[in-house]
Amino acid sequence: MGVLNHPIKAVNDVMKSNINPIEYTQLFSATSMPYLIGDFFLKYYKPLQVLEIFSNKFWAVYIPKEIYAKCLNKGLRLYGDQKEFIKYKNQYADYRKQASRIFQDIVKKEHLGRQDIIDFFKQAAENWKYYQKTEFFYVDQAYLEAKNNNIIKENLKEYENIKFVGRKFVNKMIFEQGNYLSKLLEILEKQFQVNSQDLLAYSKQEIKDLFVHKKVGKARINARKKAYVFSYGIQTIALEGFQAANFIKNFLAGNEKRTNQIKGVVANPGKAVGEVKFINQGFDDFAEIKKQINKMKQGDILVADTTSPELMFACKKAAAIITNQGGLMSHAAIVSRELSIPCVVGTKIATQVLKDGMEVEVDAENGVVKILNNS
Repeated sequence: MGVLNHPIKAVNDVMKSNINPIEYTQLFSATSMPYLIGDFFLKYYKPLQVLEIFSNKFWAVYIPKEIYAKCLNKGLRLYGDQKEFIKYKNQYADYRKQASRIFQDIVKKEHLGRQDIIDFFKQAAENWKYYQKTEFFYVDQAYLEAKNNNIIKENLKEYENIKFVGRKFVNKMIFEQGNYLSKLLEILEKQFQVNSQDLLAYSKQEIKDLFVHKKVGKARINARKKAYVFSYGIQTIALEGFQAANFIKNFLAGNEKRTNQIKGVVANPGKAVGEVKFINQGFDDFAEIKKQINKMKQGDILVADTTSPELMFACKKAAAIITNQGGLMSHAAIVSRELSIPCVVGTKIATQVLKDGMEVEVDAENGVVKILNNS
């Protein structure tokens, strides 16, 4: 993306741009995501004209509603075409094998060259060329059509495994302990005497610029750790620090999270009452997930941004599942149907409204979650 090639716009100028909050819908959210990952993560989301924001331990990605609808149609075509689906499945498997070899070769080195960095980020970014096609905004329409289309029905039988393997690959690349990215940054830390945590606040281009003796100033690093904005629409926008925080405040204005009722999509019907167990799922929280799950009691209501294989034990403890994101073929939806427990997905705001210990009623007949007790 080359953030440095685009001047930082004043907030007023940005707000006069084509970014209208009403025209966007949320795709993802989490408690944290470093600037560097935000930079390379969205290369293959650029055609989707997404908006990425991070401030005050809240990270989210939004997409124009018009583009969202187009993605659903693209997913319907992909999962409804046997030849194209097999091609996609095989290409994704080939990519993972190739990328794994490249990552392993790079992180074994004591010293890295600029080409190593180029190769690493190219491979890392390309994952989302394939992985995004397993997301709810590609799959949900296909799921709804599956009962009337045998090709889609058969392809979706393979979907869960593709998603599972893809998620494991993402974790190994950037999330789990000892991931490829952390190993790369540890090598660069020794090579250039820049703290690896600070390197997470660099852009791809700035990482490459280390090889021509350019470093990012501490003030800019600290600003990016507090807040940043990326927008890939008709124009590319990059904000950081107080400008980003102000933009985010304006973007989210009028969307206050003060409510006793949350609405979402029914992924599996049923009703349940219980105490909320909120499990954080940000970049900084990944290593702590097992500890969070161990604190969860049988019969609690699991609340998370989304669920994934590493939360499977939490799902098995839960009386019901509530997520911010996801759709009818999300991990939470599939698992809730397997476990026969109520599930409401796509609430957008559950993790911002619901807190540990709250008593809630999950009405997954109507896609409504009610707060019964705030204590």
